[in-house]
Amino acid sequence: MSASGSSDGVGSGVAHYQYRVSKDNGVTWGVTTSGSVAKLTTRGVYVVQFQAVDNVGLLSAWAPATPVTANTVCVR
Repeated sequence: MSASGSSDGVGSGVAHYQYRVSKDNGVTWGVTTSGSVAKLTTRGVYVVQFQAVDNVGLLSAWAPATPVTANTVCVR
């Protein structure tokens, strides 16, 4: 899975993205990791969320906001 997006035009711009992964459908989350690509190698079903960090350190909301098919990954 990967993240992308744009800034709001009057803000400081996107500095980078970070992501988090859940193995239990969003009940608990793993460590937040910097990067726009989540690489999952262990078998299982995961929910992945991304957020943007702007150039002054402000964070966007996690997206997608709730576990849905679009952010659920099955590694076989």
